[in-house]
Amino acid sequence: MVRRPINFFETGGIIQPLASITRNPIGKRISCIYSGLNIFKLEYIGTLMHTRQRERSEVRARLEAGASLLMLAPRRIGKTWLMNEVKSDLAKANWNCFFVDLEGLQTEREFLVALCREIERSRDLKQRIGTRLKQALNQIMSADDAGLVVNAQQLDPRTYLEALIESLDGEERPTVILIDEISLFMLERASKDADGAKTLLYLLRKLQQRFKGVRWFLTGSVGLDAVARRFGIEGALVDFEIFPLEPFDRDAARSFAELPENQPAASPFTFEDGAFDFMVDEIGWLSPYYLRLVTSKIRPSQQQPGGSGRSQCRQQDVEAAMNELLQPAYRSMFSTYREHIRKNFEPAQSDRLQLLLGKLSETARGETSATLLAAAHASSPTLTLSELRADLRALVSDGFILSTDERWTFRSGLLRRYWLEYEV
Repeated sequence: MVRRPINFFETGGIIQPLASITRNPIGKRISCIYSGLNIFKLEYIGTLMHTRQRERSEVRARLEAGASLLMLAPRRIGKTWLMNEVKSDLAKANWNCFFVDLEGLQTEREFLVALCREIERSRDLKQRIGTRLKQALNQIMSADDAGLVVNAQQLDPRTYLEALIESLDGEERPTVILIDEISLFMLERASKDADGAKTLLYLLRKLQQRFKGVRWFLTGSVGLDAVARRFGIEGALVDFEIFPLEPFDRDAARSFAELPENQPAASPFTFEDGAFDFMVDEIGWLSPYYLRLVTSKIRPSQQQPGGSGRSQCRQQDVEAAMNELLQPAYRSMFSTYREHIRKNFEPAQSDRLQLLLGKLSETARGETSATLLAAAHASSPTLTLSELRADLRALVSDGFILSTDERWTFRSGLLRRYWLEYEV
């Protein structure tokens, strides 16, 4: 008998049901019954908690109510994944959905052309909006069967995009435009041309205000709100509703951590009492990225005999996995954090942020603003408390640290241990 891996019930299951699938009333276990004599069971904790159904429903409800959204969340929390799930949900509900990832794009023109081409690629849409687009732009249709074309020599892509959005606004079907990594793109643009970045953001605001049938859903690896504050262009974002995305709670984290696809294929496991709580306390920041990092390295010491069922993961297995991730071979998994600071802040501020993170990495309890200011004065004697707090807020916004009971601490214990080992 051949077992073919598939996903089913969104669980990431690794076995192919051939006869029937049953679930007990509380959704704790899925049993897959095969033709023949073999019966296999796949442990499943919770009821798909990790799929963020609540967040997806809230985003959809807000978009259906006519809002455009700016999703704010620190790095490595699953913003792009959620955006793609929302796109899938809305497409099933008969929305026009257009997704653009701005990673790697350098210029305003590249952004506008990428967005125009994403809209153009739907042949069905071309047929529906072609007449309206002709009316809006007269002679910009191509003569061949390719349909709508962005002609860089004949047409300003701003004008063309506005015509496309106007045509979409006339559709009976609602439209959502999803843009990922817009904050890093705007940060790069504003660093080189603040006025140009401002003009582009206000173009998006104009399109949002004028064409209410088209909603916008924006996100990125740093807060676009922070970028706008830094360059004094916050007014361009006032019409976007803020949607904060939080890390997993414990139930969702456990559901995610016990997916077979997030564990070693040769030794799937469930957590022994206390082992999962230990992992949560050590990781601290329950993002999918960190959870997958750790669970993929766990090698259960209590194996099930004969390969039947799942093994048991003990606390020492979690600790061994985390220690393995801190070995030099895995440094590259954390390197994006250092690169982010060096790339996206001015040299003087970048040096201060590195110093602050080094001080904060020394203890899991973190530090107060007073102790951090004293440490910063060693290299920046004129730094004020207000400037220090601005630096700390930047680290909070970008997912490095958080503030609890007037103390600043690393969000992730694993990242703190890495920083202490390699960046101090």
